Amino acid sequence: MKKTRIFMLLMSFTVLGNIYAQKEDALSPEEKAKREKNIQAGNPFKKFGYKPKIATLSKGKYLELHDLDSIVPIGSVMYNVNTQKIVSFKQIDTLGLSEATLEPEVISRWFSPDPLAEEFPDKSPYNFVNNNPIRFVDPTGLAPEDIIIHFTDADGNKQTHTYQFGQEYKGDNAFVKDVYTALNHIVNNGADETGVIKGLATDSSKNVNLFEDTPENNIEHGKLNRNSYFKREGQNTGKPEVIWDSKGGTKFTNIKGFISWISGNGYSEDGIVSPSEVLLHELGHAESHLKDAKQHYKDSKTNFGIYNTREEHDVITTIENPASKKLGNVQRQGHYGFFIKVKSPTSTTPVKK
Repeated sequence: MKKTRIFMLLMSFTVLGNIYAQKEDALSPEEKAKREKNIQAGNPFKKFGYKPKIATLSKGKYLELHDLDSIVPIGSVMYNVNTQKIVSFKQIDTLGLSEATLEPEVISRWFSPDPLAEEFPDKSPYNFVNNNPIRFVDPTGLAPEDIIIHFTDADGNKQTHTYQFGQEYKGDNAFVKDVYTALNHIVNNGADETGVIKGLATDSSKNVNLFEDTPENNIEHGKLNRNSYFKREGQNTGKPEVIWDSKGGTKFTNIKGFISWISGNGYSEDGIVSPSEVLLHELGHAESHLKDAKQHYKDSKTNFGIYNTREEHDVITTIENPASKKLGNVQRQGHYGFFIKVKSPTSTTPVKK
C-alpha cells in the first residue's frame, strides 16, 4: 500500500512536469526571448558573460526589481542606494511602440487617464502637471491649485483655463481676455502689494474657481451689488468661487467731514473702484479663506463699523486700498458703494446710458 502511494506521488510530479514543459514549449520565440531578457536583468554577473541560474517569482514573465541591489532603476535613472547618487540614465528605444503594445520595461509612461480628467476638459487626460513640469509639482495627485477660469467657448461648450501668472493670453475668449487684462494690470503696476494674485496662481495649497457674472453662473445675477462676490462653496463647483463682472466697478462716496469742508477740501469725495480692483478684492477674500477657513468665517461674522465686518475691513485696508493708491484712484473708507458699468476691466470711467 505504501509503495502504491509513493508510485502515485511520483506519477503526479511527472504529469505536472510534463504539463509545465508543454506550457514552456508553447511559448513563442518572442516571449521566450523577452522572458530571458527579464531574467538576465537580475544577473549580477552579466558583464562577465556568465549566466547562472537566476531565481525569479514569475520565471521571466515580468521584470522583477531587486531592492537589495546597490544600483536600482528609479524612473528613467539608475540610482546607487549606497552612495545616494545617480550613476546613469536609461536609454530605451520606444519608437514603434503603441499604447496598445506597451512593454513593462518601458519607463515614464502613463497607463491610465487621470481620475479627475472630467473636471478639466481642456487638458489631456494623460498629461502631467498641466504639461508644465518646470513650474508645477504634483505632491498629492489632486486637482491643480490655481486660479481656474471657467468660460463657455464659441460652440457653447464649457471650458476651463488656468491663469498663467506673468504671461499673456493668446486665445480668443472675451472673458478670459478680460481676466488677464485685469490681473496683469494690477501686477504690472505693482498694485498687488500683498501678493494675492501671485500666491493664488503659484501656491500649490490654494485653488479658486473664477466665473463670469451671468444668469447661469450667478444665482443672484441682477440683484443689487451682487455682480461680483466670493463664496466659500459656490453654486457651480461647491468649492471656493469668485463671480466677477468684468465691466462692473464700484462707485462710492467718502464723507470727509465738516473740518474738511471748512478747509476747502469738500465735505465728501466720490470715487470708483475699477473692475480689476474689484477682482483683486474678491480674490483677497478667497485667499483669506484658503489660508485659514475658520478665521475667515469668524471675521466674516464679526461686525466692524462702516466696514460691516472684520473680513471686509482687512481686505479693503490691506489689499484693495493699497492697489487703488498705486493706480491713482480714490480709496474707500468703508465697505459701501454700488456697482456701476465702466468701459473696460481697468477703467473707472462710467458707461453713459
